Amino acid sequence: MNSDGAGHGSSGVASNGCAPGASGQAQSSSSAGGVSSTSSSTSSAAADAAFAPIKILIASDIHLGYSEVHPIKGDDSFRAFEEVLKAAAKHDVDLILLAGDLFHVNKPSIATMNRASALIRKYCFGEYDEETCGQRLRIRNFKQANFLDPNLKVRYPIFTIHGNHDDPTGVHQTSVIDLLDSTGLVNYIGKRNHVEDVILKPIILEKGLTKIALYGLGAMHEERLHHLINADKFNYMMPDDDQNKYFKLLLVHQNRIPRPGTKHLDPQDLDELPNMVVWGHEHGWIGEIEFYQQGNFYIFQPGSTVATSLCDAEAGDKGYGVLTVNYNVQKAKQRFKLATHTLESVRPFLLKTVNADELLEKKKFKSAEEAQDHLYNLCK
Repeated sequence: MNSDGAGHGSSGVASNGCAPGASGQAQSSSSAGGVSSTSSSTSSAAADAAFAPIKILIASDIHLGYSEVHPIKGDDSFRAFEEVLKAAAKHDVDLILLAGDLFHVNKPSIATMNRASALIRKYCFGEYDEETCGQRLRIRNFKQANFLDPNLKVRYPIFTIHGNHDDPTGVHQTSVIDLLDSTGLVNYIGKRNHVEDVILKPIILEKGLTKIALYGLGAMHEERLHHLINADKFNYMMPDDDQNKYFKLLLVHQNRIPRPGTKHLDPQDLDELPNMVVWGHEHGWIGEIEFYQQGNFYIFQPGSTVATSLCDAEAGDKGYGVLTVNYNVQKAKQRFKLATHTLESVRPFLLKTVNADELLEKKKFKSAEEAQDHLYNLCK
């Protein structure tokens, strides 16, 4: 379905021939059009370069190291992360975007660091030949990206913001994400050097006429963010040239759902700047993109890839998305398509509500202590 917004279709995401095609089934997709090719091989090659799409794998809340010493669940976070990284090659993406909480704690164990580093090197490093793989992504307004480092060979670069679990702390305001960034394993975005205001600066991703303005907002205390928004100290910087030439993509890691005793980020506070918001922190997997009509933008909530608590949001499927953006010359604007995919390596999570009164009515007890012990044994 082609539209100025995002309609629902059933098509998956095609490979450009550099990596194996995407064999998995897309659970849902949102489409905003495509670009037709020309008949001449020469003009077709030129058109392919001019209108080459940018493909992005999107996931969040990996929580590497969660329950790492547990004899049964210890491998769950790593197994899911490995499947996400494998998907980058399966769908032949240009980059991987993570919306925070790559690690479960700010200072993970050496064992967790070792396993994380090994997985990234195994699945994200390798040669990129433009003759075989097509035009490579260009990047502006960013320090040296790891895939441009002549000392490294990065095939699928990871860009990530920090979450509330792996946020920078201490005198030097550092976290495990800083370590991975300085060693060339990931590209750290969305970090702030002060807390007096928030000014989001775009990182420009380009392939021919396809342009993305990427904004990252690493996790911060809900109350402080709420204060800055109310004080009009939360702002965006715009690309130097025509904004309409860009697909504006924002990564956040904040409360989306109101919770007692704390604030949350209201989508209406994001104004109308983004075309799409990737919302990390909330662990519930929403397999379809949502249109926020008041702000005229879309929201994608990837959820977590591993269950870290016993609640409704953790039950059900886990997954990731593959976003394809390309420039449509007829519409003179960027169009997009989002296909969502369910992870297959996630441990099944079943949630059942038990009525304690009904259970106690089925059996006679000599004392309240005996009834309490009975309930305790049922819940073990």
